[in-house]
Amino acid sequence: MKGEQVSRLRMLVRRVRAWIRWRQMSEVERLNQTYDRDTVRIIESLPANANCVDVGASDGAILREMIRACPNGSHLAFEARPEAAARLAASYPMVCVHGVALADKVGEATFNVLDSNPGYSGLRTQTYPGIDARPREIRVPLETLDHVIPPNQSVAFIKIDVEGAELAVLKGAQALLQRQRPIVVFECGRAGRESYGLTPAMVYEFLRSCDLRVSLLSDWLRHRPALTLDRFEAESLRHFYFVAHG
Repeated sequence: MKGEQVSRLRMLVRRVRAWIRWRQMSEVERLNQTYDRDTVRIIESLPANANCVDVGASDGAILREMIRACPNGSHLAFEARPEAAARLAASYPMVCVHGVALADKVGEATFNVLDSNPGYSGLRTQTYPGIDARPREIRVPLETLDHVIPPNQSVAFIKIDVEGAELAVLKGAQALLQRQRPIVVFECGRAGRESYGLTPAMVYEFLRSCDLRVSLLSDWLRHRPALTLDRFEAESLRHFYFVAHG
């Protein structure tokens, strides 16, 4: 009996500590943690042989979950920062890592690297609240998913986090999206959108043209109805991750 009481007390202490850490986070940090948790839950709903694509793979946090949840799948990762792409290739030799930026055309472009906050790196600069940002410019190759992924290769899941270039990546995968209608978790943050002159309606209408609906991650997990355009526009002021699905 004493042992059970000690175990319960330890569990309570862990929960209290977790709650304190959660309360100490900023709203953005709490949202990001929620998005990551829900993204992992979506990945875990896939079959073990599902093929996944990580666009903007960064340090491989989501890629690692793809490999864990779908060990029999063939996975691809895209990361424009050469050093990060090299680390991914070394850490995940079972994954086909492409050291390129994805867009809606093939070529070459300037890429802005924020060494102090690599997650904000992207093809265009944006406002960086609370960050002393001095981007370092490099030249990177541009590719499209439709050019890289053969038409006969199945894709079940795509994650896109590229600081505002999400619509360009989606347009570069139009044939794939229309052919296979994979689940797509994508960022649609306000700062990133504005740096590209995009509106939520432009993203929503393109996805609808591919016969894909849009939901909040939490709504998809609870099997709730997809968002209307009006609601997507409203939610995009509060949320910055969504899921497109058939």
